[in-house]
Amino acid sequence: MTSLTPNTVHVEKPVGVHFSECFAEMRIWLDAHNITPVDFRLSGGYSSIGLDIAFSNPEEAGRFEREFA
Repeated sequence: MTSLTPNTVHVEKPVGVHFSECFAEMRIWLDAHNITPVDFRLSGGYSSIGLDIAFSNPEEAGRFEREFA
């Protein structure tokens, strides 16, 4: 996982895990921490897939990045 901008975090889908499982885990964590991202975007290409998640402030982005790094 890498930060694209100060408030955007990129999360790669782990190999062997369904995308829906990854998304559900992130959504549960976000809800539990009362964090609402401002944008979710699918990213990647042929060999990898991930999400770019944008947050309204760098503190939220940092907390999310630490959890899913």
